[in-house]
Amino acid sequence: MILTNCAACAAPLAHDAPRCVRCETKALLRKTIPVARRVLGESHILTLRMRCIYTEVLYEDPAATLDDLREGVTRLEDVERTARRVLGGAHPLVQRYISLSLHIALNQLHNAVETLAETERTTRRLLGSAHPVTAGIEVALRDARAELSRARRRVRDRRASERSPRGPPLRPPPALAVDDGGLDADVDEVLAS
Repeated sequence: MILTNCAACAAPLAHDAPRCVRCETKALLRKTIPVARRVLGESHILTLRMRCIYTEVLYEDPAATLDDLREGVTRLEDVERTARRVLGGAHPLVQRYISLSLHIALNQLHNAVETLAETERTTRRLLGSAHPVTAGIEVALRDARAELSRARRRVRDRRASERSPRGPPLRPPPALAVDDGGLDADVDEVLAS
């Protein structure tokens, strides 16, 4: 077995392919989603699922930039709006997959902002506050914090709109019998915070 690194994201590979599964998935979905939209339509469940998988690939990439995370959250919110309109808020795709994925993406965005804040503190300490690199990081950090705040507000508003007329929030359907590698525990943690 040859151990190399992915040409696109530097992830370790256990074979001699030029790219890892994540990068291959991203490239494949970039080609097939427009075809699915054209052939099946924007609101077909397979198109929606493909778009969800693409956003997951975007924000689960360890080499993802802050822009990739923002794009993932924006695309996921767009898919959620379409799925709610077409399938209804009680559909399992909307309740479980999209809503929980949105919370995970929000958590990833929060982690990226924290990393950027740490980078800003280190740069300020090493280069000083007057250095142009420090100033650029400060601007990026301010923008990232504003984006995170907007995303949190959208999630909070979405939660409030999901409440039933009687008061308590609607609960997603019971877990599907799918081995998700412990994702449910992580999702419960994110939702609890």
